[in-house]
Amino acid sequence: LTDGQADIACTIVYKRHRRNQIMTTTQYGKSETVSMAIVLRAITYKEDWLILAGDSNKTEIIMGKCISHLFDNPALESQIDYTGIDNKERLKHQRSRERITFVGGGSIRALTADARNRKRVKETLAGQGSRNIVQDESALIPDDLQAMVMRMLGGFADAFLLKIGNPFYRNHFLNSWQSDRYHKIKIDYHQ
Repeated sequence: LTDGQADIACTIVYKRHRRNQIMTTTQYGKSETVSMAIVLRAITYKEDWLILAGDSNKTEIIMGKCISHLFDNPALESQIDYTGIDNKERLKHQRSRERITFVGGGSIRALTADARNRKRVKETLAGQGSRNIVQDESALIPDDLQAMVMRMLGGFADAFLLKIGNPFYRNHFLNSWQSDRYHKIKIDYHQ
């Protein structure tokens, strides 16, 4: 990992801060880094993690990379709970799976906050709760849907939120970047 990628991974693996935000350039390797860190944290600490993005393509990127990294090492692969998965080979190639659970606890789940269908997304998010949420391309999630995400975190005193993206819109992503309550990592084109 580069120094910046290590900073991203440590943000997830060590969870030193409850609220986090990362701004990076495209093609920096953030999805790869985030997926490796989520896999390690979920398995090691038996935690449930939620990946949320503004559209299904973005959600599938990190989830697909998480699934891929589970097969990097036999120790990681041995932690997959195959209950409900009909075939190991199919899991390796089916990157759009919505939930992976681990032996003894912990999981990684993917949800899409598709802004085109706000009503359905609000209903889906309203029934969810999550202690650990990673938002990919967070700025693409509209403010009203972001409010639902914050509600999901509300039931946990130690809730962890990581917003990743670029400031495409003047919305919650900009507000949290300007807030002192968020730990921030900025990786510019020099880095």
